[in-house]
Amino acid sequence: MEGKNVKPIAVMLIITVLVLGMFVEQTEASFAGCYAKCFAFCLLNPTIIQCPFTCYKECHHHSPASSENDLQYYCETGCASSKCLNISTPQDPRANEMEGCVNSCSEECNIKH
Repeated sequence: MEGKNVKPIAVMLIITVLVLGMFVEQTEASFAGCYAKCFAFCLLNPTIIQCPFTCYKECHHHSPASSENDLQYYCETGCASSKCLNISTPQDPRANEMEGCVNSCSEECNIKH
């Protein structure tokens, strides 16, 4: 009888987390691997609408060594916010597509000397 109290969506999310943990092809060091893992855990939180941006910030690493790097980071964040964050859905984070989009933002925002 206790099993009837468990919501089917919660069970699906737990299964998704386990499957993603087992089958993510990339390592956590890559953006796609980090993003997929972060997104799976983020879905357990009731504010899933924030998952794409939260995971982008967590997985997109930069080194703020100069104001030029800060400009690059803010350009990339703005680009990713407007072009990439709508790629992911609760059913499919599409981590590889997200990584490609984020990389294209890096290229678009590349500051030339």
